[in-house]
Amino acid sequence: MADETTQPAPVPPTVAAASVAPTPTDESSVRLFGQDGVESAYREVVELATVLALDPEWTLHDGDNEVSDLDAVLAGRYYEAQAGYIRDRAEACDDDDAQACFDVLAQVLFDLTVSAEDQGVLEYRPDGEFVTAQSLTDPTVTTIDIEGTDGLRIAFAHTATMRMISGGTPLTATMTRHLSYDLWPAPAGNAQPWWIVNWSLDYEGEVIDETTGEALA
Repeated sequence: MADETTQPAPVPPTVAAASVAPTPTDESSVRLFGQDGVESAYREVVELATVLALDPEWTLHDGDNEVSDLDAVLAGRYYEAQAGYIRDRAEACDDDDAQACFDVLAQVLFDLTVSAEDQGVLEYRPDGEFVTAQSLTDPTVTTIDIEGTDGLRIAFAHTATMRMISGGTPLTATMTRHLSYDLWPAPAGNAQPWWIVNWSLDYEGEVIDETTGEALA
């Protein structure tokens, strides 16, 4: 009779808590929205960048991502037109449109691939190591006119280090996103206190082959 060895079940992917810089200060922002208002806006975008953006439910290009996965992120957090735009871009990203994936990257890491040229399937590590470190630094807050209405612009840098497997090869990826969000106060009863109505993104990153210690081209 063949010897059957039970393989241990994979450990769910883990996401390290972020080191987050304190709420930035700005007199004009506090004067318009109060300290509590500024802090609530900052908390909202920090949660988006450091928790929701890295949810293993949709982060890696593992063949198991659906645009509907993002409903919990979009509901009440974005002005309606923007939420629809993100859904459309996520749908295109799921169909391997690299530009669409970039457009979604300011919100969440969705269906992440090694590069625009390499659309191969990525796997989470069986030991559960995924996001091993992350930080949010250099935050700023300013007031901004958004279509004749007072709003806030919050900007910061978010860096995350992630481990994954590609074709049996263990990889470590480090990505820094330079993010800026424009926010309006949301109407009473909304799920979130602020609506994200616009954003900008710049990013850089590096992927290391753990078996050789060399960066992928």
